[in-house]
Formats: sequence, C-alpha cells, structure tokens
Amino acid sequence: MARFKDIVAGLSRQTARKSEVVAKTHDELNRLLEAHQRYEELSVWVGPESESTQIGMALLFGAPMKTKPHIDAYDLKGLGDAENDIQLDAAAMNLSRYPLWKIIREILRQVPEMRVYELEAHLKAFGVPKAQRSAIESAIKTHRKQFKVTKRGREKFVAWKENSNAAWSRNTNSTHK
Repeated sequence: MARFKDIVAGLSRQTARKSEVVAKTHDELNRLLEAHQRYEELSVWVGPESESTQIGMALLFGAPMKTKPHIDAYDLKGLGDAENDIQLDAAAMNLSRYPLWKIIREILRQVPEMRVYELEAHLKAFGVPKAQRSAIESAIKTHRKQFKVTKRGREKFVAWKENSNAAWSRNTNSTHK
C-alpha cells in the first residue's frame, strides 16, 4: 500500500530533479537567444540580398561582351572566386523572370541618378525584354516609394531611394564580417 509520506518524498525528489533540468534548460535557452535573434535578422536580410545578387549576375551575363577584351573591357573579376561561389541555375539567368522595377533598382544602385531615356537604353543593352519607355515609366510610378523622380527642364531623372532596410543591411555588413 502506498503511504502518503512516500508519495511526498517521491514528489520532492522528482520536483528537485526536474527543477535542476528546467533551470539548466532556461540557462541554455538564454545563451542561445542572441544567436537565434541574429539568425532571424540574417534570414530577413538574406532573401532580398540573394535576389539582388541573382539579378546582378543575370544582368552581367546578359551584358554585351567586348570583341577586343584588352580595350576597355568590363571588369568581371571576383565573379568566379571560390569565396564568392554563388549557385545559379539557367532560370535565374533569365531576366524576364524578375519584375522590371527590381532590375531598374539594381542598375540605379550603381549611379546617383540617371535620365529615364538613358535607363531605357541601358536596359535594352542588357537585353531586358520589357525595356519600353512606357513600361519603365509605369514601374517607376507604381513603385514611387522606392524611386525618386526629378525633372530638370524637359529631362526626367530617376534615382533609387536608400531606405531604412538598405541602411540596416549596410550596417549589418560592416559590423558582422
């Protein structure tokens, strides 16, 4: 027959043992929390940066190659480095799979601002299939929070607005390398 004092003694030992395990588990959880938070931050950051990289690679591989590479050739060094081993499939190299505004964004990140007609010419040079002036104007107008449009006389200039997410990614890269 089970006695009350045996049950109390058993509960006491079990509770003490489990209390130790729970305390150790809480300590471990607290140690892992910072790493988990950093993991979550990087997960949010890496998606857009990965897509940006894929668009950049697709633009570079779609760029017209010089017939005389020793004269004013494009500087593509660093693309094949072992450190920068980026896995791309054929579908990722197809510029038609990316929204036009994202392609425009990658081009405008390279310059402070650009005339819209120059942007159209550059998009066509990269082989972007939807590089008509009306489509460019529509993309810029639809995503007006991302683009800054300035008119000077009859000329229209467009620039990429640096937003807080881009500033965060710059800070993240500079402090965590």
